[in-house]
Amino acid sequence: MKEGELIELLYEVLSLSQREDCVLFDMEEHYVVVGCDMVHERTDFPFQMTPYQRGWMSVAVSLSDIAAMGAQPLGVLVALGIPEGTPPSYVRQMAEGMRGCAAHAGTRVLGGDTDRHDELTVCTTGVGIVSKRYCARRRGAHVGDVVAITGTLGDAACGFALLSGKLRGDPLSDPLKAHEREGLIERALMPIPRVREGMEIARVCTSMMDTSDGLAMSLHELSAQSGVGFEIYEHMLPISEGVRACTEDVLEMALYGAGDFELLFTIPERAVHMLEHTRPTVIGRVVEQREVVLRKSDGSSVPIDRRGWEHIF
Repeated sequence: MKEGELIELLYEVLSLSQREDCVLFDMEEHYVVVGCDMVHERTDFPFQMTPYQRGWMSVAVSLSDIAAMGAQPLGVLVALGIPEGTPPSYVRQMAEGMRGCAAHAGTRVLGGDTDRHDELTVCTTGVGIVSKRYCARRRGAHVGDVVAITGTLGDAACGFALLSGKLRGDPLSDPLKAHEREGLIERALMPIPRVREGMEIARVCTSMMDTSDGLAMSLHELSAQSGVGFEIYEHMLPISEGVRACTEDVLEMALYGAGDFELLFTIPERAVHMLEHTRPTVIGRVVEQREVVLRKSDGSSVPIDRRGWEHIF
């Protein structure tokens, strides 16, 4: 069973009607937003990750969900499952990474729980608050809106591929390319939750979510929730020089690579200039036909598959 199928099953059994990044609690003029994520030693942490980076990523995944709602984070709760014999110094470094990521997003770790576990497992719960007027949802995209994204695409996927040996990249004898390589790896191991950008975007966007599972998966999710389609322009995709230097399969990384934790959103074209600090890249348009397609440089169109990161159960 794929992760998407499992989620659909749980939504049906639990009678959940809304698929958002977080649960919303009505507080008169505001929503308190709450979202949780779980990461594991074997499936989420490459062996090259330091304890600090593991702590950082554990918090980043929850704060990215808070960012996608346009909320200001209030704090993070952490449930930590630790294997027997884990040195206190290891836990200390992980905690420092958690604190560092939370501080970068303008918040802090509030507390949580600990337990013994067969493998290192961290479950984080992010809590935030947002005005009802500015709460971003996955639904709400309108035909004629433009599609935009923060940052660049494929960096984290390329970094993970370099770590795993699937990509060799260029020899480290070239200092510039070595620097680009290290930048891709850092993007993979220490993702930055776009909290400040999310709060700015939410004031003018019509829909939004993060791209932790990859651009293609996020496009299909926004399409399904809003009942619209997307036309994405290949020549407008923001791809870093590092990705271009490390792989020939640039488009595969940009569309289907996971782990970037950027914000994908739709917005009226006239409002793009209002995002003075975020400076997103427009990559396409919202269309009526419920398809997600890529417009190639030669004018032809090809479907963007619904695939990216998914756990298999």
